[in-house]
Amino acid sequence: MDVNEILAQILTKVLGDPAQAAAYAADPTAYLEAEGLASCDLSQANMADTVSTVSNSLEIAPQTTQTLVEVSSAGPAPAPAPAPAPTSGGSSSSSSSDAGSSSSSSSDSSSSS
Repeated sequence: MDVNEILAQILTKVLGDPAQAAAYAADPTAYLEAEGLASCDLSQANMADTVSTVSNSLEIAPQTTQTLVEVSSAGPAPAPAPAPAPTSGGSSSSSSSDAGSSSSSSSDSSSSS
């Protein structure tokens, strides 16, 4: 079976059946493996066309379909980046500008009192 047909079947289940969506959400890897996707060559997958076809067949709202197509065309989501460590240049300049603005506002308020 063609990988796009397998993906269409999976998407139809996940987008069309809340129980299937919950099963996918609980463990996406296990769900996709159970559906037979683990042995497929995904290099031939056309996610944008497949998502669009399935969304249209399920009569999903056009804006939602467009978002699904855009997200599916972007490729795998990157892993979240760790929070940047504070740097002395970025933090201190921000702090000193904050401190400067608060000291100038306090001097402004004290001079008007």
